[in-house]
Amino acid sequence: MIAKSRIAKILISYFVTLLIGISAFQIQLVTANSSWSDDFEDQSLDSWIVTRGVFSAEQKTLWAYGTRESSSNRAYHECNITTGRWSFDILLNQSWHWRYHPPAVRFMVDSLDDVLWHGYVLDFYTLARSSKDILAVYLRVNAKSWNYLAHFDFDRPVYGWQSVGIERTSTGRITIYLNNSRIIEVIDNSIEESNYFVFDSEDCVQTVFDPDTHTDIFVKARVSPMLDNIVVSEIPEIIDTNYATSFIIISSIICVISIVMIVKMEFDKTKVKSSYEDE
Repeated sequence: MIAKSRIAKILISYFVTLLIGISAFQIQLVTANSSWSDDFEDQSLDSWIVTRGVFSAEQKTLWAYGTRESSSNRAYHECNITTGRWSFDILLNQSWHWRYHPPAVRFMVDSLDDVLWHGYVLDFYTLARSSKDILAVYLRVNAKSWNYLAHFDFDRPVYGWQSVGIERTSTGRITIYLNNSRIIEVIDNSIEESNYFVFDSEDCVQTVFDPDTHTDIFVKARVSPMLDNIVVSEIPEIIDTNYATSFIIISSIICVISIVMIVKMEFDKTKVKSSYEDE
């Protein structure tokens, strides 16, 4: 009876501890507050700073289509979070090969300067392979110099609207998701400041041949880089899911060891008692 009572107390303590731990983990995630968001339903770019090229919200997206003079486009939104989640939908096109500088998203950018800036860059490339084209997502950082961090190659081309999520913890763990699947995870602490979130694209100008003038004329690109449904959430301290898993495993091991020790102690007592009775 004593052993059963002890085991029951241990199990109750274990489940209470586990419940508190899981609740704390969930509460920490729920406390995330939306720093800012934009779905462009108002067809307005009032909160965006365009430093290069031309952007429009007439299609209820952040639409980059360039100008006759420049095909380079860059739009900034104030964003000072360093720990949290950046999520958005991005329109990808299979024809945007890496050599044409396809769309990219920059986060934790420190400056509006198009040259002397620092931050992280997520590039979406179409890479030509001998058998077929594939999509590759590259994560780079521009700190004191440019550095490659990680990339993920798909085994097929990926185009159309894609859902992207970027998460960063206070320990510098950066996780990239594409359509809710984790594709990149890396730790980097070379960037500590954040002032802007940036959409960057080039070579999205579409020209057509004018038979009357025998020259190419500029028109808005029918399919050019776009962002939509941007949500940036600040989380004071993201608890790594690996830590939560470790907490559950360690708690379970301690519980099992405690029960085994109690059972062994009761078995030893019973054995000693039996030996006395035999005598």
